[in-house]
Amino acid sequence: MTTFYILQAFLIIYFSFLFGKKSIEWLQLEFPRKAEAFYATALGFGWLGLVALIFSLFGQYKAINFWLLFGVLIIVSRRTIFAHIKLLISKDFYRNLLLKTKSWISEYTILRVIILLFISVYCLLSTVPSFISSDGIAFHLPIVLKIIDDGVMSIPLKGPFTLEPNLSYGYIPVLAELIYSIPILLFKNLISFKVLQISGLFLLIYPIVEFVSKKLKNKLSTLLLSVVLLSCMPLISYSLEGGMVEIFTFVFGILSTLLLVQMIVDDLPPKKIILASAIFVAFAASTKYIGLFYGVLNGLLLIYYFWEQRKSVRHSIKALSWFAVPPILIAGF
Repeated sequence: MTTFYILQAFLIIYFSFLFGKKSIEWLQLEFPRKAEAFYATALGFGWLGLVALIFSLFGQYKAINFWLLFGVLIIVSRRTIFAHIKLLISKDFYRNLLLKTKSWISEYTILRVIILLFISVYCLLSTVPSFISSDGIAFHLPIVLKIIDDGVMSIPLKGPFTLEPNLSYGYIPVLAELIYSIPILLFKNLISFKVLQISGLFLLIYPIVEFVSKKLKNKLSTLLLSVVLLSCMPLISYSLEGGMVEIFTFVFGILSTLLLVQMIVDDLPPKKIILASAIFVAFAASTKYIGLFYGVLNGLLLIYYFWEQRKSVRHSIKALSWFAVPPILIAGF
């Protein structure tokens, strides 16, 4: 049964990827090639949450509307989907996958086996229905269930489980809750959304490791970085304890900063990178107020970048103003 729930979650993850990939084409964004699929999926999660917000505000928070959205994604992404289907039915794909897996495990075998076991055990444990955080039970899931039951988001949003009768959630950003709500609405269970939550950990770790691996000559150093990231207990708890929303704050926020760091270090096209970073900041701020700190951090990085590039004060102020536009448009509400 758990396998069925995982497949349900992977369906949402795949649609997130398609949504993000299309937005990259439409907005002409640019990401590091090897990590582009991870950035695209993270973007897609943000867009899906934003669409869910729009549906909920206009009283259209219904399963049929999400299936129609997915239908549109299938139509506009048909070439990508056909390419993936062709790849999956190819015998060479599985042969190459097996060879790459054997090659990967053959080096630092014990360390990599430990990493795989660590990931597998913790991910499987987190899919247990009772493995839900106290914050998830007290705050986040009640918000989700309230919106699903009503089919609309009332302002301020009233929580069904509160310590005080008049306590409301109207002041809390709810993008992460809306991302979790999609599989709950569509599949009527409290397990599939946890797989989405777990996926956030890998959406964050892979781009970091991929970037650092280009800077470190020693492969063992990159592998040890993976161990360090996977042993960061707050990060692990936010990704595995059901209902915690901070993992998406970190995904959107850290990816936004990582993009600017790569722009500075690798001299990437600033216009496309800055827009992508600003969108991620907007999504981070839409999940939790601490996401705003990434906006401050990124602003300081941009000031440093403009200073290094000998840009005029006028140019710098204009660029910083444009950087603030996506957060205002997306997270302003």
